[in-house]
Amino acid sequence: MLSGVHDDESYEKGLALYESIMAAMPGVTEGTFFGGEIGALAWIEDLLGRVLSEYADQRWPADIAEGDLPVAILRVLIDENGLKQSDLPEIGTQGVVSEILSGKRELNVRQIRALANRFDIPQHYFLAG
Repeated sequence: MLSGVHDDESYEKGLALYESIMAAMPGVTEGTFFGGEIGALAWIEDLLGRVLSEYADQRWPADIAEGDLPVAILRVLIDENGLKQSDLPEIGTQGVVSEILSGKRELNVRQIRALANRFDIPQHYFLAG
């Protein structure tokens, strides 16, 4: 795994391993040195995190203008949850969702609140910077 991540399947396996390592080290913060098993886990976590990040950066480039970030986050949520535009009634009709995703319309306060509640994420993720 540490030799590199070459496809989405190995990325998913690496991500699962990364999350397992993180769960085994509750309360460990970045930059803290530990000896023994925790130190080894922290070193592996750091190395694996870098490998996963490098693959993700190449696979899904983040060349998103700051104002487009709310739409990019919405696209990721749609993709990760296997949703279609019509599966988001809290935003509006499929046509409204399409206009938001294409940049013809911005999310309003009601839609932002509803999306934040549905996906259990902070509302500010949907605010254009």
